[in-house]
Amino acid sequence: MTGFILDYAKRNWQAYCIYLLLMENLDSIKHQLENNVRHKEKRLTLENFENGRERGYTIKDSSNEIEISWAENRSSDDIVVYLFPWEMANEISEEEWYKKTKWFKPQQFSEVYNFILEFLEIDLCERC
Repeated sequence: MTGFILDYAKRNWQAYCIYLLLMENLDSIKHQLENNVRHKEKRLTLENFENGRERGYTIKDSSNEIEISWAENRSSDDIVVYLFPWEMANEISEEEWYKKTKWFKPQQFSEVYNFILEFLEIDLCERC
């Protein structure tokens, strides 16, 4: 996973904690990506995510088939995960938007981290 993160300190602290979990396990994640048929020919990148007052991170693949973003919700302390490209938010139905948006209680960092890995089809336990 590659990417250039600008002003990471200005991301919200909850999103940053999840980012740190990913970085802590980056070698294991890279190993899984190299052996994952779905991602073998694709390159995942980590980028800044900004949606008004929501600031977090996005992981997307080089073919734009996969995109997942997470941030602290702008009107609560919950962590919100978007399973669609944010620039498409106005083009999908409200029902679809809610289906592709997951909410986590504050400080559920490991739950969000595990959800992201599951979404990306990365099973770190395979290396156990």
